[in-house]
Amino acid sequence: MDIKDDEQSEKLVPGKDKIWHTEQAHLQPWIGEKTMLPDIEDLEAMSPQEIRKIIQKLSIYLSYLERQNEKLERTINKRKGPQIDWVEVCNYAPVGHAAINEQGTILEANLTFVSLLGLSTEILINEKMGRFIIKEKQNLYLLFQKKLFETGKSRCKLCLKTEGSESFWVYFKGKIFRDEKSRKTIGLIMVLDIDKYKQAEKKLKESRDNLNHILDNSPVVIYSKDLSGKYTIINKKFEELSGLSRKEVIHKTDFELFPETVAVQSRKNDHKVIESTTFLETEEIAPVNGEMRTFLTAKYPMINSGGKVYGICGFSIDIENRKRAEEALRESEQKYRTLFEETSNPIMMVDENARYIDANKAALEFLKCDRQALLKKSIWDFVPPEKLEFVKKNSSPFMSRRTIEACYLVNGAIKTLLLNVIPFEIKGKTILYGIGQDITERKQYEKALENAKTQWEETFDAISDWVSIIDKDYRIICSNKAS
Repeated sequence: MDIKDDEQSEKLVPGKDKIWHTEQAHLQPWIGEKTMLPDIEDLEAMSPQEIRKIIQKLSIYLSYLERQNEKLERTINKRKGPQIDWVEVCNYAPVGHAAINEQGTILEANLTFVSLLGLSTEILINEKMGRFIIKEKQNLYLLFQKKLFETGKSRCKLCLKTEGSESFWVYFKGKIFRDEKSRKTIGLIMVLDIDKYKQAEKKLKESRDNLNHILDNSPVVIYSKDLSGKYTIINKKFEELSGLSRKEVIHKTDFELFPETVAVQSRKNDHKVIESTTFLETEEIAPVNGEMRTFLTAKYPMINSGGKVYGICGFSIDIENRKRAEEALRESEQKYRTLFEETSNPIMMVDENARYIDANKAALEFLKCDRQALLKKSIWDFVPPEKLEFVKKNSSPFMSRRTIEACYLVNGAIKTLLLNVIPFEIKGKTILYGIGQDITERKQYEKALENAKTQWEETFDAISDWVSIIDKDYRIICSNKAS
């Protein structure tokens, strides 16, 4: 909060008896101590919560000093002696006091006020109070002085300057009384040094500004709610996606802002966090430009120094596009898997160590092996022992594209695949993808045909007579050995 330099600023100073009596015992040990606050440099390392506590203590301290000032004023009003009696009463008060006339001339000042300005009493007396107010606050001071003598009381916050032109914040509270000796109206001003208070306020404002900068430049929706579900903070991303302004959202619940199904879901998750006092990560649905979209949401409880939950904070990121991509990928994988499993051609995949990592139904049927058993084997386990060395030699480089006739020893029988081998990468690893055609029967026919041809040639050559075979043009095609 920024304390405004106007007459309404007194509303920010707690002087109620309830607050005073609650804090009096805690406040008393450090009232009047010069070291009751940290140095301004220390504020750099403080959190906003610590700064707020300092501001609260200073507000209570200000209330205390106001009460002390009222006691002094009552004492002064009871005395009928000359102005020197006023000095005797106020000289050693813990806050500054000064008396001025209607022209703003300083008539008297106590030691505390004199020390604040770094001057001697002789220099200060009979000077205009306005001389010690910085230029930017002169008009504010003149308003204070005018109201003081017109209404009998006035207050404001402004900046004094020392003889060395250093400025610092003070709190002015004034009342008037009649000097019985001179029969003139005197303005009595209590002057409280609130420079550290203002510095703390400044640091708190800077912290809030920095926090707002982070919140509003985040690509993630960020918000907080109180225990009743009313929004207390939202960032620009929230406004952007919801189409609602901060003014429309703050102090309202989800039920006032969104469809009932969305509100019920969100409030249910809020209660889980509040009741369990633990972090929750879940998916929620919310409208964006009239379209329901999926958000990945993280919520956690906000807990005060007393260990009680006073609200929840949430972070949400739109994952609708990711969800759609995942769904498209699942559909693509399902289509691929269906094609992979249902094709009649054996399909197998092996890693760079030649170990099986997948196979379709046709491949399992070809190898007469179930999937779990196959994943424990390598391709070398199916090569006939007498051909193993030859096959390994002719499979180098292993991770290369090629078309081969691969022999497999399956249940004691030799089976052959015409195999098209294709290498490809998955997540940085090279995989061999083999698509085959079972040519076992064809190879058997070819072998039978070769045997028949050999047998015919042997029989043909065994004939003792000259035998030749000619074509239609009487050209000799072949002859036996007798020829």
